[in-house]
Amino acid sequence: MRISGTGISIPQDVKVLKTFRPRTKLGLKWQECSDGSWVAADHGLTADTYEADIECRGHYSDINNLVDALQENRAAGSHAITLSWIHSDEHFFGEDVDHSTTMTATVLDFGTIKQTSWGGYGVDMRLRALSPSLIGTASLPTLQYMDYDHEADSSVSVNKIDTWSGAYAYSDHQSDKGRFVGTFRLGITDMRNLRCYLRTTRGSTFQVASIAGVKYPWGPRRGAWPMRCKCIAFDDLGMVDEWAWRVKLTLVEA
Repeated sequence: MRISGTGISIPQDVKVLKTFRPRTKLGLKWQECSDGSWVAADHGLTADTYEADIECRGHYSDINNLVDALQENRAAGSHAITLSWIHSDEHFFGEDVDHSTTMTATVLDFGTIKQTSWGGYGVDMRLRALSPSLIGTASLPTLQYMDYDHEADSSVSVNKIDTWSGAYAYSDHQSDKGRFVGTFRLGITDMRNLRCYLRTTRGSTFQVASIAGVKYPWGPRRGAWPMRCKCIAFDDLGMVDEWAWRVKLTLVEA
């Protein structure tokens, strides 16, 4: 990746490690209602933010020059930097953000220079993309290649209150709401389309026909497929290798 911008006298070429983590946050504020259902206040696409935690590596002179260049940018009164020459395994803002063209970003947090090997050094940064171009097809991919430690169950919505006499009063919802939490491995295209789908669907209800390896999405008390749900959280866990990403989804019954 190349970093340039206002005040930077010499553009800096750095390697971004594949340990980066996209930090995408949609402009949704979720609230659980008293009956166990979930609703979202949506502030719209303009409230979505695309951030990333990255680590840049190089020789000491490379990392020191990078920090000096970012200081030049600050000294010039500009906190906007230009990102270009981004490699295919450096899509740190997420696969539905177009990294193939020049991007504008800002540095939200600076780490300290650290020695990582005998002759190698690194520095951590948190970046935010400014008005990124978004790509992808809004389609829900097949959810498969899941980690074994998923959660699939429904809540037991009984509230019991004791009294001074020792008797109990209780309230019991008419139904118990389901919750599913799982981590999946998806190919590049599927990950791009999933992020686009969630960005488009936002707080709306959608249907999942099946999840590979899951018999009861809301637990054995609630029966089998399909599941009508909302996605109240997704955590992009970054790239696994050259072709796959990992993502953690939290789905609740709608």
